Amino acid sequence: MNVIASIEQININPQVLQTASNPYTGLYKAINELNHSLITNVRQLLTFVLAK
Repeated sequence: MNVIASIEQININPQVLQTASNPYTGLYKAINELNHSLITNVRQLLTFVLAK
């Protein structure tokens, strides 16, 4: 399960969102949410592939 741990490390630190200057906060949030859903999808895909 090292692959999944490595993928999780890619995730953007939530503190980056809070320190980001105002106009970009929404952008960082959107990127973080997209990043999180990508990680979730990849984890599900890996779980499915490894289960076979």
